[in-house]
Amino acid sequence: FLSQKMAQNEPEKKMPSTLVEETSISKIQLLTDEIGITYSGMGPDFRVLTRMARKDTQVYYRTYQESIPCSQLVRETATTMQEFTQQGGVRPFGVSLLMAGVRRERAATVPSGSERVVFWMESVGDWEKHD
Repeated sequence: FLSQKMAQNEPEKKMPSTLVEETSISKIQLLTDEIGITYSGMGPDFRVLTRMARKDTQVYYRTYQESIPCSQLVRETATTMQEFTQQGGVRPFGVSLLMAGVRRERAATVPSGSERVVFWMESVGDWEKHD
């Protein structure tokens, strides 16, 4: 469900070089069947953070036998980004991330047993207005 919606809304990309194959670059990635991520900034940093987040999802799944909640994955990714900001000898990540999650759950009040879909979005970063 999430992958179909995300693929339809992916914007057209400007390629930095004719040597870059257009199909090899995607600004939207799936971390799980329920959680997707997109970015603004440096692509290589996005790929590193995506790889780390996917590893976190697998560790959680192997431990609890269920998908990681989106809010927990956002917190873990934000913690990783903050650690790189404060750590000596490494540069901070040059990327802003947006994670979105979808979870299907049964509605107890609907006698027909139909499903309702609950959407939630969380971001990694500071959304305060600065004057």
